[in-house]
Amino acid sequence: DMSVRVWDVESRSCVAVGTGHADAVAAVGFARRGLGWLVSGAKDKTLKLWSLREVAGGAVPAGPVALVASFTERAHSKDINALDVSPNDALIATGSNDKTVRLWSSEGLTPVATLSGHKRGIWDVRFSPVDRVLGSASSDKTLRLWSL
Repeated sequence: DMSVRVWDVESRSCVAVGTGHADAVAAVGFARRGLGWLVSGAKDKTLKLWSLREVAGGAVPAGPVALVASFTERAHSKDINALDVSPNDALIATGSNDKTVRLWSSEGLTPVATLSGHKRGIWDVRFSPVDRVLGSASSDKTLRLWSL
């Protein structure tokens, strides 16, 4: 339905909904240091950063809170398939069918770097939890490790 939803596990209820993507949402990630924000990537080629301040307090609202995207960026020339958030929340990595991995600052979704080398679309990206390394997996049957 082209939306992102945040669920409360205990009450099994939807506590927030973010709309605005023009095609299916393919990947989501949360800030790792607290519940400050959520990022989504979609088949519409966009990356959106959503503030979770209204739902981060712990109280379950009576109905879903309408999330508003703080930032939206056309991130790739083809579908976004994967994303990950760095352990310190400073960077967001996206992988796309356009054969690139892109790095974004979580402060305003400003572009930091474009990593090229895969011959087909990217299906997964992951930051190392301990080193300044990013891994990417592609349908070209390769895994690349990028030193950051």
